[in-house]
Amino acid sequence: MPFAISFPADGLARIWSRHGVMVAKVAISEGQRPGSLFVPMHWNNQFARQGRGE
Repeated sequence: MPFAISFPADGLARIWSRHGVMVAKVAISEGQRPGSLFVPMHWNNQFARQGRGE
């Protein structure tokens, strides 16, 4: 399943861009910079019908 790493105080992640919207399970990391997210981009349609890594 796709995931995002977030600073603990940021809570839930809702990710969107001009390309669409992504809903991801959040993994908490004290090492992540506050106000920023890390999302791996190398996943495929195994987890989402429209999933693609470009």
